[in-house]
Amino acid sequence: MSAAALTDILVRADRFHRAGRLSEAESLFRQALEIDGSRTDVLLRLGILAYQAGHPSAAAEIISDVVDKHPEWPDAHANLGLILKAMGRLEEAATALERAIELAPSLPEPHANLGGLLHDLGQLEEAEKAYRRAISLKPDFAEAHSNLGNLLSDLNRFQEAISHYREALHTDPENPQILANLGAALLELGSVSEAAPVLEQAVAIRPTLVAALCNLGACYRELGDTDKAAQTFRRALEVDENSLSALTLLASLLEVASRLEEAYEIALRACRVDPRNPAGNLIAARCERRMGLVDNALKRLEATPFEDATIKVRCAASKELGSLYHRNERYADAFVCFEQSSEWTAAAWRAMGIDGAGYQAELDAMSDILVAPGTGKWPPAAYSGPAPIFLVGFPRSGTTLLDQILDCHSRLSTLEEKPLIETAAAGLSNHAAGYPGCLPNLTDGDLEPLRALYWSSVAHFAPELDDGCLLVDKLPLNIARAPLIYRMFPNAKFILALRHPCDCILSAFMQSFAPNKSMASLLTLESAAQTYAKIMNLWSASRAAFSLDAVEVRYEDLVGDFENTAHRLVDGLGLSWEDGLLGFAEHARARRIATPSYHQVVEPINTRAVGRWEHYRDKFEPLRQTLEPICNDLGYTF
Repeated sequence: MSAAALTDILVRADRFHRAGRLSEAESLFRQALEIDGSRTDVLLRLGILAYQAGHPSAAAEIISDVVDKHPEWPDAHANLGLILKAMGRLEEAATALERAIELAPSLPEPHANLGGLLHDLGQLEEAEKAYRRAISLKPDFAEAHSNLGNLLSDLNRFQEAISHYREALHTDPENPQILANLGAALLELGSVSEAAPVLEQAVAIRPTLVAALCNLGACYRELGDTDKAAQTFRRALEVDENSLSALTLLASLLEVASRLEEAYEIALRACRVDPRNPAGNLIAARCERRMGLVDNALKRLEATPFEDATIKVRCAASKELGSLYHRNERYADAFVCFEQSSEWTAAAWRAMGIDGAGYQAELDAMSDILVAPGTGKWPPAAYSGPAPIFLVGFPRSGTTLLDQILDCHSRLSTLEEKPLIETAAAGLSNHAAGYPGCLPNLTDGDLEPLRALYWSSVAHFAPELDDGCLLVDKLPLNIARAPLIYRMFPNAKFILALRHPCDCILSAFMQSFAPNKSMASLLTLESAAQTYAKIMNLWSASRAAFSLDAVEVRYEDLVGDFENTAHRLVDGLGLSWEDGLLGFAEHARARRIATPSYHQVVEPINTRAVGRWEHYRDKFEPLRQTLEPICNDLGYTF
């Protein structure tokens, strides 16, 4: 047969191969080999076809034969490496890929494939080098960028991962998996408003992409749309009824909403799919604890292996186990769990570039402003317009409980933990003196745009806010921004939530918070105590300098004598009493509560958390010098 006829056969075989018509392609390639048995390039194609047809052993045998005949051919080694990897023969696969690289070091694909293999083997540092080498050889190599993004995400280096996902999308903009991974990384960093449209695009391209649906539902949850989140998780379950991610996310959503029976049922479904899965057992244990089945919850968590869980689940499980040990009066075991969780959390946050240094610097700078000569004689703002009520205090001082109570009043509308004042502070970042150094010298011309920015943010977060209501801006750590609040709203009222300093600090140490620079200061008892001291000293100095209009509410009074304390609070705000405030727990069940106190404020008032720190007094003794003076100033005993 002529060379032209053989070429025609190979062209048609290649066309069938590209079209996915594998059996027809195979027939033509075999016909070509019968004509010219020396064509090892055709033999290589037959090996690739065998792999694509689901016959990896046959493919490995064919391509091994090619390697034996042409040991210097890098493509043969590269393809053999991919097939051996798929068969789970990882060490042999690595050898084949390394040989391909040795023969053709400038080919990017073997480097990228070796990176994937090393990633699977857990050799992450070497995998990263291989991916980066592939990218250096082919800067627009979408697959290498995407896989490097996945590796960096595994290392919690989400900012870098996002950069590589975006590079991959320059070349492959409609790839739903890359879009889904980008959305997941943005979500991990807390960039929810950016993540949601990316994930929506991924789902629009491929509606059956369960991971994208799960992360999209998580975005809706963070944006406060609980119904849409639940619908999206259920969409994922329609695609895969046994998806552990969808089951555990839906169960968690329902548990936070205090729909405990539904949450428990779905968490148990997840446990039936995989009895050892960490997230399902964690949520089931939370439900059991809240339903009074503390021993069941404890046995469940002690029997669940959390070693391979995500860092977020591992940290939360350790905190939950610590809380259960505390309830069973196993205080030493409880503290070990809280400490371990905090260590893991700190490591994960450091990998994300989050630590407490920036927040500590902000507190120190504000302190310097307050002790400077002339503090308290800052030029008063010519403002008497509407002002919010600011609900402040150290985290875990009872602000969420107060928030739920106040929101029951017909004249009040609370906005929970939104960066309203933080946005205004950011508006001063370009001031010549910087923030907070500029505060003493702000003019009315400086302040009016800040107020406009503040109210614009309120309108964004609460577009349906009733004009006839007073806004309660609840963000505990606004306590450290009291001087800025005074400059913007000199007529504002404050509600200061107080609780025994040691109970506050212990409770913060026991809780899981969203990653941010201020919460990074609460990951050890020592740093939490130092932060508490700085913040309360700032408040005392601010209140003295500016004669702030503040109503103090002690947590111990609120849970010990609820009705009388609530009456005093309402009187202090100049409002009339309403009996609806007594039904705050039922009201709270109808609201989405986005703080760690979500499960406590829907319970009847109790004094269970008062004096909790006494069980850990030995841990607080080294902090006596820091905390005892503040306890005395606030009327508490160390």
